[in-house]
Amino acid sequence: MLDPLVTSGDGILRFEGFSGCRSLYVRLDMLPESVEIVHQSSGTTNVDFNQPMRAALARIRDSDALSLAIDENAFLLVHGAEAILEHKVELPLAWLRGLASIPSIASRCEVVAEVSGAPLLDLFRNLPRTGNGRDTHWLQPVGNGVRIARTPSKEGIRLTGAKRLLALQELVPSARKLSIATNPAGDLTLWTIHFDGMRLTLALSPEVWRGFSGEGSALDDLSRVSNPDLEESLLQQFETGFDAEEAAIELGVCLPEIRTALAVLASQGQLGFDHLDDRWFRRMLPGKQALIRQSNPRLAKAESWVTSGAVSIESNLKDKVRGRVQIDADTAHHVTIESDGARCTCFWFGKFGLSRGPCSHILALRLAARISL
Repeated sequence: MLDPLVTSGDGILRFEGFSGCRSLYVRLDMLPESVEIVHQSSGTTNVDFNQPMRAALARIRDSDALSLAIDENAFLLVHGAEAILEHKVELPLAWLRGLASIPSIASRCEVVAEVSGAPLLDLFRNLPRTGNGRDTHWLQPVGNGVRIARTPSKEGIRLTGAKRLLALQELVPSARKLSIATNPAGDLTLWTIHFDGMRLTLALSPEVWRGFSGEGSALDDLSRVSNPDLEESLLQQFETGFDAEEAAIELGVCLPEIRTALAVLASQGQLGFDHLDDRWFRRMLPGKQALIRQSNPRLAKAESWVTSGAVSIESNLKDKVRGRVQIDADTAHHVTIESDGARCTCFWFGKFGLSRGPCSHILALRLAARISL
């Protein structure tokens, strides 16, 4: 948590990081109204906040002025007569994988509730303070607030390890409001506390022991036919932030093709996503093609099966494809891909279905058939 990733662009400073267990992702957005910019260019760096920096930050009060100078190699904080300098450090692979997965996860989330005032204080006052991380609660909208319940409901949002939210508790009294977003499965939540000129987002993975790097959110898009020329055009045309529809109109390309290109760029560590503004932003992690393989081992395995000829297509119709992936002489898995989903006979699919993205066998058939289903 002490090595934030810092991104500059669009008049915004963004700080990102993970908890030690990597089941919590956090991003602080310093919006244009909170920052007086002397000079800004787009870029990303990763610095280590050591004890002197943490001590300096702890001494800052609400009324204090604070100056920052950031470049690709260093981060300088000036507070009164005090100046603290931190240097760029190497991102750990686990962070690279998580940061490459977060944009696709966030792009599938929608805000489902907003809470402010007394209901917001009540929500955090009633948060569970005990549990082993396997405890499950349900968020249920009630009037102008949200209630945490033990029993599921049709409108409820699943919340495991709710005590992780206590990390936000000290900030709640100063907040204007809280917005809660969730993914289509309703098991991953993004909690954003809004302040004047800033907002802090905390993302909770579905389980405490489960980070973000293995969610497989972008695998469906990455296994479809990609367009390197379009990906390069997106990066050249939009130097800072943009939304998918804006890019489709500007480049004259259909929206599904744009979204596929964005998924590829995000998994390469070249884009981030702001779910509140529904906009992508430039956030350049190191690695590119190496990163996409390290972040998606299922995709790399699927590509190896296609290359080795282990995938056979049994039928390939407009809205349904069937095939087989021969793992070895004694093991084969049968796969069906349709317009409304996919299924496989492997153990992974039997356990998780599509809740963590497609299994490597579904990806292999999709790659072999070069389909857009």
